[in-house]
Amino acid sequence: MAAGPGSGSGGAPSEAEAAHLCRSLEVGTVMTLFYSKKSQRPERKTFQVKLETRQVTWSRGSEKTEGAVDIREIKEIRPGKNSRDFDRYQEDPCFRPDQSHCFVVLYGTEFRLKTLSLQATSEEEVNMWIKGLNWLVADTLRAATPLQIERWLRKQFYSLDRNREDRISAKDLKNMLSQVNYRVPNMRFLRERLTDVEQRNGDITYGQFAQLYRSLMFSAQKMMDVPFLERGGERSEHFRVSLLEFQKFLLEYQRELWAADTLQVQEFMFNFLRDPLREIDEPYFSLDEFLTFLFSKENSIWNSQLDMVCPENMNNPLSHYWISSSHNTYLTGDQFSSESSLEAYARCLRMGCRCIEREYRCHHRGAGLALPSFISTQRELPAAPSLVAVSCPDGSPRAHFPPWVSFSGLLGRARRHAGHLPRAHLNHQDQVL
Repeated sequence: MAAGPGSGSGGAPSEAEAAHLCRSLEVGTVMTLFYSKKSQRPERKTFQVKLETRQVTWSRGSEKTEGAVDIREIKEIRPGKNSRDFDRYQEDPCFRPDQSHCFVVLYGTEFRLKTLSLQATSEEEVNMWIKGLNWLVADTLRAATPLQIERWLRKQFYSLDRNREDRISAKDLKNMLSQVNYRVPNMRFLRERLTDVEQRNGDITYGQFAQLYRSLMFSAQKMMDVPFLERGGERSEHFRVSLLEFQKFLLEYQRELWAADTLQVQEFMFNFLRDPLREIDEPYFSLDEFLTFLFSKENSIWNSQLDMVCPENMNNPLSHYWISSSHNTYLTGDQFSSESSLEAYARCLRMGCRCIEREYRCHHRGAGLALPSFISTQRELPAAPSLVAVSCPDGSPRAHFPPWVSFSGLLGRARRHAGHLPRAHLNHQDQVL
């Protein structure tokens, strides 16, 4: 069964077990990496977790890092040889790893995910990585915004500090800012802003880099019509937003009814800061922290109570609650030369889509061929049973609500394949099968 982020085998680890897993993954292990291109033969590399930046990195021994995956981008971790990367070496006697020694990390920010196909030295090592990564994914995603910014800043700084000297040049900083869409007209512009961090010449440490980031963010936002900003106009390290001032802002400016409870506001500030040294009777925000809060996920206008759909209140058509997949879902690229894959269907179902479309035709062997209409590619899709296996490995839907599968074309074959979809609502041209 595929392991989704946050759902490690045997349940969530205890705090002590999670700490032990993190230490083990930080030390790292040597594993074999299988590439997506057959021209690249599998290679043994050292894989480690960088906790400061929340990344999985790999390298050859003590050499420089060759690649990295952001843990926050990991969408799924699958035990076994569940990727095409392993299939490319089936006929090579040198690379026939044991199923129990393999796992696959699916990651990325686009719909079509990338894969990291790995072979460990033992089943215990596989379980350690799967359980540890599942915990890290969940912990990384629920981290407060200031901590996420801290990790992002460290990742950017370390990517520039290629020689591991804990310092970067002003030229490197200028190039980095342009990559994150901050326009730096010339080096003089940057040096003037480095005055605040007392580093107009020479290299820049991480502390100065982080302070410069806060200064630039303040300069971009200080003209907003927001309380507390009109007091001075210039950024001050000594300026504070007290508990009562923050509560007043939530009640009067944002109409947050829950903020009437002072203890609730205090707890909110503790959770946002996540700093044991700041857990005092009268917590406060610095001006930088207050601005960070304004643009944070914690200050979203979305009502989180609507994240869950209540079956008793579902009085509208299903299309009001879930989208349907397109008949082009199975394609991984263009309609002429791309490979067909069940991964797209599986990803749709796991993301909450409840209706997928399938069309059946015949080919010369007489077997059912599932192809959407008006598609030029000649690559075949496996039949419905395979779709169920990859999207619902345990034989049942992964959501509280069953999927709808719309069949068209060869009705007889569609009916036979429908038998592999227990508890699913199946329709054919508006008729329930």
